[in-house]
Amino acid sequence: MIKNLKNMNVSDGYQLGLSRRGAIPFFRGSKYKIKEFRGRLERKQKVLVEIGDAVRKKEMPHCFGPCMGFQAAAWCKSLPAFVSHQLGHDFVGALKWLIFNKRETLLREKVIRYWGKKILIHQENFFLFIMEDGTRKLR
Repeated sequence: MIKNLKNMNVSDGYQLGLSRRGAIPFFRGSKYKIKEFRGRLERKQKVLVEIGDAVRKKEMPHCFGPCMGFQAAAWCKSLPAFVSHQLGHDFVGALKWLIFNKRETLLREKVIRYWGKKILIHQENFFLFIMEDGTRKLR
């Protein structure tokens, strides 16, 4: 994990991620970043389930290998800030690029829609669009 997230709260982690992303353009990398972010979340969820199972069995979690208990506790404590940092750094920028540069395609594919001046994202259609390489057509 990123070392300076160790004692950071969730909103500060998110803001740090946004600032680190800065003006780096996404273009074709937006699909990759969204898939990568989702994969990271799924792996973190799997690790947390393993930790919970091990704690209930009063065992050391296998996922930590030779780590000590205090290292595992520190990892778990910093996880929310890390996830929020990655959300700000990877996901939000990719999503902004898709919405602002490929709005018509997303509307046609029913991935987004307008609600007044706001844009709503249909979660299921969005992930289907990303995972089925719907962004491959976006050039």
